[in-house]
Amino acid sequence: MPLVAPTENPPLLGQDTPEALQAALYGLVWELQGWIRRLGPQTLWLTGGEADKIRPYLPPGSIFAPDLTLTGAWLWWQFLQGRRSSCL
Repeated sequence: MPLVAPTENPPLLGQDTPEALQAALYGLVWELQGWIRRLGPQTLWLTGGEADKIRPYLPPGSIFAPDLTLTGAWLWWQFLQGRRSSCL
């Protein structure tokens, strides 16, 4: 897959792979904006390294946590290590 940067006026339908990826990125943004309008003010958590690409298009106060999954896995591993040592 090619690396694709967001553009100001993305196509609604792509004619090639880069255009289709740009359209998909903005499709996701538009969907999230629709949910935000429907649900009212919410704290929005953006996770994953690529979430930073859509961050500028979402409300201020959205929380960007690119490593949330890894942080959770590490905390779970720490918890399990503590349980294991208490069982010995």
